[in-house]
Amino acid sequence: PETAPTWFVDDRTDITYSLNSIQAPTLLMRGQDDHIQPSAAAEYLSRNIPNAQLRTIPHAGHLLPTEQPDQVAATIQAFLV
Repeated sequence: PETAPTWFVDDRTDITYSLNSIQAPTLLMRGQDDHIQPSAAAEYLSRNIPNAQLRTIPHAGHLLPTEQPDQVAATIQAFLV
């Protein structure tokens, strides 16, 4: 089985203090059925990143582009227009 790199698992650097300094418009997407990233985490990011938009993709888990590629592409395109 594949394993995550140690930097991904072991790094616990807290950067939440800098979220409000993000200047770029930010699109956050999560799958409605994502059991890896809690909805509370996405909601926290959307509240703390200025100009962030959170979109929940129905009928998708954690692998959005694989599970709902057309919906993900449409969501990104709408965000960029």
